Amino acid sequence: MWPLAVLVACLTIVFPFLDLAAVLYVTGPVRLGVVPPAFSAVLRVLQFVRPWVMIEVLFLGVVVTATKLADRAYVTPETALFALCTLPFMLAVVMAFEPRALWHIRETLYARECDNLPVPP
Repeated sequence: MWPLAVLVACLTIVFPFLDLAAVLYVTGPVRLGVVPPAFSAVLRVLQFVRPWVMIEVLFLGVVVTATKLADRAYVTPETALFALCTLPFMLAVVMAFEPRALWHIRETLYARECDNLPVPP
């Protein structure tokens, strides 16, 4: 069942990581007024990965598994479960970020750079 394992790993670990990394890579330099290298490619990856981030499904699976397992064994909620419970809320904040707004910001930054270029004599 390794194809299923690869799919689950991509949907729950790789794609959310790529989403968060892409948002941080783009927004950090833009906040400083600089367009980062490979801006367009990173936003295209972000737009491809965004629909496939399914950490909510993993969260629901963990909740269902924990409740089913509680009938047969003693389940102790530890730190990892509380961290997993906060993850969907944190991802909801990241998912609320609209990548299309960055395209407009990029155009504004490029226009500002063109205005600051020296005029040839």
